[in-house]
Amino acid sequence: MPYFVAEVWGQLFANPPYYILRALVTSTSEQNTLVIKGKIPGPTSRGTIITFEGKYTDPKTIEVTKSPINPNLLKGDAYNFYQQKTPAITKSIEVLSHIAEAGVPQKLISAIWDSVQRDPDFFAENPWSLVHKGLPFKVADKIAVALNPQGFDYKCDSRIEASIYEATSVAFNDGNVYVDSSTLFRDVSLLTSEGNPTKIATIIKDMIKEEKIRVEKTADNNNAIYLPFNNKMENDFVELVAHKQRRSCDRVDKSVILANAKYPLTKDQIEAIQIGLSAPVSIISGLPGTGKTTILATLCKILKQQGEQVLLVAPTGIAAKRLSSVVQIQEAQTIHRAFGAGIPSESDKGILSNYEGVTRIEEFDEMSLNQASDPSREHWTYHPNNPRPETVVIIDESSMVDLHLAWRIVRALTLQCRIIFVGDIAQLPPIGAGFVFKDIIETNKIPYTHLTQVFRQEKGNGVVSAAHAIFNNLPPTINDDFVFIESNNNINIINNIIDNCIDLQNQGIDYQVISPSHHGDCGVTNLNKNLRSRLNPTTSLQSFKIGNDEIRVGDKVMITQNDYKLEVFNGDLGYVRAITKDDVSIMLKTNNSITDIPKAKVSTLIRLAYAITVHKSQGQEYPVVIMPLVRDFGLSLLQKNLIYTAITRAKTKCILIGDKGCMELAINNISKSNNKLSRIKDKLIAQI
Repeated sequence: MPYFVAEVWGQLFANPPYYILRALVTSTSEQNTLVIKGKIPGPTSRGTIITFEGKYTDPKTIEVTKSPINPNLLKGDAYNFYQQKTPAITKSIEVLSHIAEAGVPQKLISAIWDSVQRDPDFFAENPWSLVHKGLPFKVADKIAVALNPQGFDYKCDSRIEASIYEATSVAFNDGNVYVDSSTLFRDVSLLTSEGNPTKIATIIKDMIKEEKIRVEKTADNNNAIYLPFNNKMENDFVELVAHKQRRSCDRVDKSVILANAKYPLTKDQIEAIQIGLSAPVSIISGLPGTGKTTILATLCKILKQQGEQVLLVAPTGIAAKRLSSVVQIQEAQTIHRAFGAGIPSESDKGILSNYEGVTRIEEFDEMSLNQASDPSREHWTYHPNNPRPETVVIIDESSMVDLHLAWRIVRALTLQCRIIFVGDIAQLPPIGAGFVFKDIIETNKIPYTHLTQVFRQEKGNGVVSAAHAIFNNLPPTINDDFVFIESNNNINIINNIIDNCIDLQNQGIDYQVISPSHHGDCGVTNLNKNLRSRLNPTTSLQSFKIGNDEIRVGDKVMITQNDYKLEVFNGDLGYVRAITKDDVSIMLKTNNSITDIPKAKVSTLIRLAYAITVHKSQGQEYPVVIMPLVRDFGLSLLQKNLIYTAITRAKTKCILIGDKGCMELAINNISKSNNKLSRIKDKLIAQI
């Protein structure tokens, strides 16, 4: 395939990274004004120089198949034209082409393009500086090899510094607010082959002086190493929650609470309401069926009578909708909507995913930005200089709230605003860094009520009983609401799931298939393929090709990342109602609204949701839940809090299909993910 160099004259169409450009194009033997089109990283303004591989689609149009390319591939007229450009342009293209040759995806190249173009020599000499901009360390090594084919110093300070940054970033992405020193030294040594701890320690000290990392002593006198922004979020959160000037109110008499309650209340429920009406910060935790909804309804009713301005928030749209239906007198919002989550930077867009399942984990690990959702890059409307006006905020499903979201909430409230955290501590911890709900409970310094008495007697009580049994490390009782269909054959399990789905669909009963994993026969990706083939076969006249597959009218889909312009959020479920020339139209269940997704965004914004993971189901609730349980999932997924979370998504019935031994295995397998590294607890204890 031929190689070209082009000087852009103007844009005919732009939907980054796809462009159609008019340009002066030079090949090996000729120069013409042509149209070039395709995925082109970096700037495309007038005068920009682009090197690329391409093919003619007609005499006046070239399709770009690869860009940028190494300038040494240019021949004849193309090479001569390129050499006439300034050294700054040619050097930056050379460096960027080596970055592309290292296998870096175009979206990452676009994210670092401006930085490289400003100082290509610096990045040529120190490609590991790109790690600080989100490039994975191993990719920076590949770039170093490409730029220095004769070899380079594997133990140079720049490389070790980048490995320290990477190890700290990876810890944060794994759910830890900081990394402990022993883990950091181990990871740096593995990344760089540097076996001298004194040298690593010296570079850490230099990074501390330059404010590239921060170090604190833990309660057991070990070192906690933070990225500066993560340390700021933790410190801010603790300071604002523990603030001595946060407003409190007089304790409300029991008679006032009973007069406003729709149902009889227990001593614990009354105590929880009294604390919520008076304490600056309070916590309500409870298992399913223990009356959290009764408490919230009564609490909000009295708060309104007192003239308080109440803000109700939850992490997901479905959870917010459910909270609204419980309270009834006020609409709840997602945290992102309530606090005006803004549009992330360009490098944060297009997280790798596809509509069918999930991008192969190897691709994500190797080639994604280390901090693809870096909270420091986001703009939120409400903040200390523009706080929310409410006097009470109630945060439902608080077990899902990571440090970043908790920080966004508390920093956007005045000290006149009291805070009430509500949730179920037995559920899965947040995917993001920190387990704030657990940390604030374990301080024993914040007023806290944990509800255990079961009240739910209506249909679905068998699910509640099963959840309580699992919480108490006991095998759940099988009954009409909690069904276990035994099978040790994956094909039979899949067919059984499909049969149950068809039966429920024919009865007009809403349901959701969930699975612990994306992968394997009983993982989400394979289940989606099998379920779609039976529930929405290829009889639709409207479909949209994506790669080797398609999305169809009638498909059940889920939004996979936040898009603030379209006002759709990660976890929103819906159905494809129409496919037009430009858009895929989705009816969202969250608020029964219709949203048109541009076709260019479909592959990164939505995926099939006939089956979803347990993690994606958090904050959701379905009349019936169906889930496979197989040993293929392994001990990393067959864990107590994951099974508990899955079962408690069901309102009336839960159907498990698979190996009964997996249930016992999971109940006795306590997740280590609950023990996320954070100093919130210790700092709160010290300050309250």
